[in-house]
Amino acid sequence: MTFHNSQTEFIKTLYDVTSCHIYGLEGLQDSPKAPKHQPRQTPEALEMAIMTMRKLREKRERDETKYALIGAFAIHKELQDLGYEPPSVRTVHKILVRNGLIVSEPEPKSVREIIDRHYPSFDITSPGQLHQLDLVGPRYLQGSAQKYYFYNLRDVCSRRIAIEVGKNHRAATIVGALIRSWQRMGIPTILQHDNALEFRGSNRYPHSAGLLTKFCLAVGVESVFIPCRQPYRNGSIENFNGLLQRFVLHTQQIDNYEPLQQETRTFERAANSQHPHIPLDGKTSLEYEQSMNFFPNLLTNDFTFSSRFHFKEPPEGKVS
Repeated sequence: MTFHNSQTEFIKTLYDVTSCHIYGLEGLQDSPKAPKHQPRQTPEALEMAIMTMRKLREKRERDETKYALIGAFAIHKELQDLGYEPPSVRTVHKILVRNGLIVSEPEPKSVREIIDRHYPSFDITSPGQLHQLDLVGPRYLQGSAQKYYFYNLRDVCSRRIAIEVGKNHRAATIVGALIRSWQRMGIPTILQHDNALEFRGSNRYPHSAGLLTKFCLAVGVESVFIPCRQPYRNGSIENFNGLLQRFVLHTQQIDNYEPLQQETRTFERAANSQHPHIPLDGKTSLEYEQSMNFFPNLLTNDFTFSSRFHFKEPPEGKVS
């Protein structure tokens, strides 16, 4: 049956009046066009599992969640490991937002910052090519005046990290920490770091190489100094420094040096074996290195380097 225009308008008016009588003024609003039954909607049980995982990770009451990441990507990977068929990472994120478990979105990075971060840069395609080194400190434990420093190292490709902790920031201490880290992670082709005095040498002898530079030359590693006052060029390790402070320094009750060493080593193992990374297709650092058949060039356990080291002849190598 085909209605004339007058009949159509009459029926529409009658419908509007009826809606207004039954539903009030809200009855005059357009009805939602979304179907009442959505076949692709996330099942309620799976949505509850997502929220439960998030809350358990935030509480950090179990060993397996003590240093777990809490974002949508990490939860998505855990669902897969448990045998679920999870929705997309974006959907997991929306579920967390909808249920008030994620409050706000991070501020977007400026275009200038993104451009600067990648220029100049190295073409990194495999683990062991580029490590970034940074010094964090001083930091204090509750009720103690003792200064503590953290010497953090990260492989830019695999995201694998090594953490050493000490009580000073002398160049010899940093080199010793780097030796122990490379005994676990292996020697890279390039070591990148900032222009801190401990890294570059001495104000008294500004044209001489510092101990860190000598050490890199001695083991055949190119030492690269990033531009002054541009820490974002060391973005990979700077990003990790925030995780270390949030997971260890701000949440764990640690009262002296030995437990601090043990806790940082525990966090190091957890970060390398439990934290999935989006650029690595959801793999952890150790899983990625294994998938790449990467075998690190480890420093020997008996390797030493004297703080009074001097080259007998000008060394072959590169400092950038």
